[in-house]
Amino acid sequence: PADLAHLRAGPPLRGQGRAAAARRLTPADADACMDLCGTLERSWFEPQCLGSGIYYGVYSDGDDGGSLLAMGGTHVAAPEYGVAALGNIATRASQRRKGYGRLVVRALCLALADHGIETIGLNVTADNEAAIGMYKALNFHTAMEFVECDVENRAAAQAGI
Repeated sequence: PADLAHLRAGPPLRGQGRAAAARRLTPADADACMDLCGTLERSWFEPQCLGSGIYYGVYSDGDDGGSLLAMGGTHVAAPEYGVAALGNIATRASQRRKGYGRLVVRALCLALADHGIETIGLNVTADNEAAIGMYKALNFHTAMEFVECDVENRAAAQAGI
């Protein structure tokens, strides 16, 4: 996103009685992240990413300390090149379309911009219309399409490797 003023102003949360805020996640949040990712159809999140990447999340404020409602982080960030790739962006199914994912992505983009990163990319499946709409609202645009697939080395499989 090039329009940082738009991001800093922040889109409003829809359907919420009070404001929520994204906060930086640390290795202490690993269990909450694993719990959220365990509710997803698929996830590539690994807890060690919290120590090596930049991650943000939104917690509920329940009496039990709250549960993690949404999270996201960086697959890679290279300030020396001014580029980063976001990943592991997820919102608990019961909390979708309430603005939590947008809060997380906005916080990530602003944190990366503070580190001098101006080019931020991410991947999203083509059939995830809600996520694509959110990313467009945050000024992301489609740069290219890609195909994700599993590759099997038949020779290695036949050799038992």
